[in-house]
Amino acid sequence: MLYNNILETIDELPLNQQIQIFEILKQRIIQKKRNKIQENAGLAKRDYQEGYLVEETAEELISRLAGE
Repeated sequence: MLYNNILETIDELPLNQQIQIFEILKQRIIQKKRNKIQENAGLAKRDYQEGYLVEETAEELISRLAGE
């Protein structure tokens, strides 16, 4: 089903059903974002434990990025 067809189909629904679809999609998107954050946190933790990441202050990071 094409994107535009989906929107047109939703547009034909009663307003309360459109709102329900919106809320369901909103919650699903929130959960997907949470899952991605959790996944990234796990990867970062693993990288840190394996020594791929180094602790440094903001000043150290800025100096390193500036090439000083």
